[in-house]
Amino acid sequence: MLKENNKVFTNLQNFIDVSITIVAYYLAYIIRFTFFETEFSIGHIKSLNWLGVLIAFIWWFTFRSSRLYQSYRYQSFYTVLLQVLRTVPASFILFVASIMLFKLPDTGRLLLGIFAVFDILFLVGGRMLIFEMKLYFRHSGYNTRNVLIIGHGGHTEELIQIIQDHPGWGMILLGFLTFDGIKPKILSSQEATIPFLGGTQDLSQIVKDQVVDIVFIMVPPSQIEALQPLIRQCLAIGISVKVNASLFDDLGYVQPQWDEIGPIPLFSFEMTHHSPYMLTLKEVIDSLVALVGLVLLAPVFMTIAVAIKLDSRGPILFVQKRVGIHGRLFNFFKFRSMVTNAEALQEQLIDKNEQDGPVFKIKDDPRVTRVGRFLRKTSLDELPQLFNVLIGDMSLVGPRPPLPKEVEQYKQWQRRRLSVKPGITCTWQVSGRNSINFEAWMKMDMNYIDDWSLSKDVELLAKTIPAVIMQKGVKE
Repeated sequence: MLKENNKVFTNLQNFIDVSITIVAYYLAYIIRFTFFETEFSIGHIKSLNWLGVLIAFIWWFTFRSSRLYQSYRYQSFYTVLLQVLRTVPASFILFVASIMLFKLPDTGRLLLGIFAVFDILFLVGGRMLIFEMKLYFRHSGYNTRNVLIIGHGGHTEELIQIIQDHPGWGMILLGFLTFDGIKPKILSSQEATIPFLGGTQDLSQIVKDQVVDIVFIMVPPSQIEALQPLIRQCLAIGISVKVNASLFDDLGYVQPQWDEIGPIPLFSFEMTHHSPYMLTLKEVIDSLVALVGLVLLAPVFMTIAVAIKLDSRGPILFVQKRVGIHGRLFNFFKFRSMVTNAEALQEQLIDKNEQDGPVFKIKDDPRVTRVGRFLRKTSLDELPQLFNVLIGDMSLVGPRPPLPKEVEQYKQWQRRRLSVKPGITCTWQVSGRNSINFEAWMKMDMNYIDDWSLSKDVELLAKTIPAVIMQKGVKE
């Protein structure tokens, strides 16, 4: 019943959020034409309504695809606020991209700015109101959950402490049980604050004598065979069960999730787990930006091509095999900035390598041409990688694609950077590039993979431009 109620509440909140966004849009339109523009026509009204429909669809899609509607019970208002501030920009990016793609009436930057401010303020204000109302009701004894914990030590202590640190969650700790029914001789300070109620054999009697809403089973690997009977017992009487997922070694970045292949249920361990909708949106944005960029930068491409041809013999583009997602090889494009036999000459320069690890970088590389030196300083040699993004081998933001011989020298943990598409820019590019040692570079990529979000991509893209202008960490 709680699950059905939560689904109804989620749908209702999604409807309210979209409605708030539509109100913010129409209000922004009214303010624009009241204070900043005098002419108003039937055409304005028609475009207003069509864009309103588009906004409703996009905001519904992005809000449902994000984590906006997870239960507020286990979240701080700061977390809820960040979720709104991450989701709304993604909605606006998709909205502007749709206007450009389908050649819809332009709203103008002023209207978009007013709309964005109103939308964020209204959504944050609505959530603040809901959040405070829920806290008030829980502190008043309403909407609470009686909690029973099965387990001892380790994660049990941690769980008790977390629940006690968050009284606003409305979770009332009834006590804890052990698997063997023996009271531990040594109790942690957390466990000592709640009653010891016996063993799993006492569970049936306890749920008869007390109101129990949720049972947390903090099962150690040695007791995994006892897990299924306990779950069946709780579900048979309608009590929700939550099981700790750390049944194996603590891998830190691993995020277990339920999965299925046909009728077979699976417990899946993924290195990273992000919303498939957000990943799809990232690919759509990549393709749109790459396409628009290639069209707008066509004159720049032609100018660079002529300069390369006049400066030295050889092809305009440098094509090289690089390693992509999960080790797939692809043709990597750059404007040629070196002499044609640069790779053969590298062996003669290997003792001058200034980068640790398997990467080769030297300052004032003698293989670089005159035009190539300028292209490298300005990072214009990287522009053809927009073709790689357009055909799907790369992303705008992601770890830089390595050479196969570099990957052969990776340590096992470093190969995890191949679990996502490589990118044109990432944390390394905006943090000093070649002035950073190889291991720190790899850790930067791991942090990007683990903490990925669309807002982080936007932030890194915004930081890339000043990093290029200042030529931070560039080796010619």
